[in-house]
Amino acid sequence: MSRWQMVVTFWVCLGGGGLAMGALRAQPVAEPAHDGLEACYIKLGNPPHPDTDWFDDKANYDYILLAETAWNTSRMADAVDSLHARNADLRIGSYLNVMAVGRWIVRQVEAGSKPGSWSYEFYRAVTPYLARTNGLDPATGEPDTAAIFKNDYCVNILIPEARAAIIELNTRPEFLGAVDWFFLDFLTVPMPDLKVHQSDIYREMEHGDMDLDQDGIGHWDDEDEQRALHDAFVAFVSELRAALPPRPGGFLLIPNGRLCYTDDELAALVDGVYIEGFPMWHFGTHDVNFAGALDPDRRPSLWTLTRPRYRNGVGAVMIEDRFSEGQLGHVAALFDGCVEAQRRRQGPAVRDVTRSLRWLAAPTGPVQKTGAVMTRPFVQGILQVEVVSPSRIDVTAERGR
Repeated sequence: MSRWQMVVTFWVCLGGGGLAMGALRAQPVAEPAHDGLEACYIKLGNPPHPDTDWFDDKANYDYILLAETAWNTSRMADAVDSLHARNADLRIGSYLNVMAVGRWIVRQVEAGSKPGSWSYEFYRAVTPYLARTNGLDPATGEPDTAAIFKNDYCVNILIPEARAAIIELNTRPEFLGAVDWFFLDFLTVPMPDLKVHQSDIYREMEHGDMDLDQDGIGHWDDEDEQRALHDAFVAFVSELRAALPPRPGGFLLIPNGRLCYTDDELAALVDGVYIEGFPMWHFGTHDVNFAGALDPDRRPSLWTLTRPRYRNGVGAVMIEDRFSEGQLGHVAALFDGCVEAQRRRQGPAVRDVTRSLRWLAAPTGPVQKTGAVMTRPFVQGILQVEVVSPSRIDVTAERGR
């Protein structure tokens, strides 16, 4: 039986006044654990000045994800302790970018980040291993630095020492704290060619194409390099797992990226998947496509991206809701271990959506599909999701059917 869990993924930058800890007092969580649906709220950046009510509110969730830079201050450890005091079952994780360093981190270090801070130590650890292109930087005459996004330099994890540097840094006690899961961003082969899919800004920023193995062949034309990147991702996950301390209930590794949806070797090593922008990009089109994402005959779809696919059959399949105004809570309830993740602040909070469905109690059977309609029975009623069009679903929850 799965739990009615909620996940808040909040990327705490700890700017301004940081976290006020003095007035906090440990209190039991008012909400008891429930069986059934899971939900997630992500990217609550720069939260308001926390007080007791703020911590009590956040402790009602079952998962929290901290931004990597949260560990720039030792006060985060106190905040984690305060949250755990309110909810002993709360799983707190850290964001870990597997092969990128943000340019803003570089600027932060250049502006005076102190040795010992996470940003400074990460910058120092990975800059020897930045990936290069097969073109030359006109200013230096050397291969240009490769970018993943306009804000990220690419770290070349084909180099074992690069993987080891990232893992060593992020598993240090001062940067790991009491967390018990990592969000791994992002595992995709081949890497997205942003010069094709997005804007001319990438052509202006980067000379040549990413060339991880420096054989002169750009990444998107080099099948050997793509296979090597796949193997490097698998190695990274295995090496990270070996470096992690024991945790009650195990340490979860939940990645995102296209490789996680299709590669069985990787799936056997991780504890779920995070599906960014669900249901876009990965389900037959680059547009919103509920029909493809909820098609049991299609791979990938939510029918194939289920808990039993992953290591030990535990963890979470997180579906990021940018488009459905909270309806993904109903979709998530159809599948055990599925988690709704709300990226933006607009619309209903997923925790409120989850609570509004708790009267259903526990599921009593699996999801069934007839035509475009999926249903699942619960103790107190039945949940229904209908794919009206590729870009639209209708959801209902009725008592006693």
